[in-house]
Amino acid sequence: MDNHKKSEDKIMRTLEPVLGHRATGNRESARDSYRRVESIHHALLRGKVIHPSALVDFRSIHYELSRKAFGEIIEKCPLSLEDWGTVLGIDDFPKVVNKITRFPTLHTEKIFETLLLCNLGKKVYGNEEDFKRWLNQQPIPYFGDRSPRELLGYSSGFNELRKALQMIDYGQTA
Repeated sequence: MDNHKKSEDKIMRTLEPVLGHRATGNRESARDSYRRVESIHHALLRGKVIHPSALVDFRSIHYELSRKAFGEIIEKCPLSLEDWGTVLGIDDFPKVVNKITRFPTLHTEKIFETLLLCNLGKKVYGNEEDFKRWLNQQPIPYFGDRSPRELLGYSSGFNELRKALQMIDYGQTA
């Protein structure tokens, strides 16, 4: 048995208690879900913009992101560790990040939602620096006199930011 197959079998044994009948009754379906999540993960790392509904798969298989994979992601987003703490709702995140081995499923989903937003912002603005400048600008009436960065701590804020970026992409002002 090759190493990839052994690794996949180990993952499936880990998922079986979580997924219950979905993994034991239909192991191929669970494998397909895991492969789909891995595919989404790698597409986002390559800067792709996908529909946010694709992130539901992360929750459905209880996908937990490793700290190493998080390290790859923070290189792709123009956010500080303090900003990531705001996104994840973790006080003193810069101090505790090195103690985290795996991020819980809901944090993992939020991390990928943030990466998706960063990919969209870089696509709309053409580069990371211009997107970062937009995130850091002064409060905007469109956002209820809040800056785009302030909205990162709220689930509804992500939707507002995504809609604003889509409007900008289509030539409207936000």
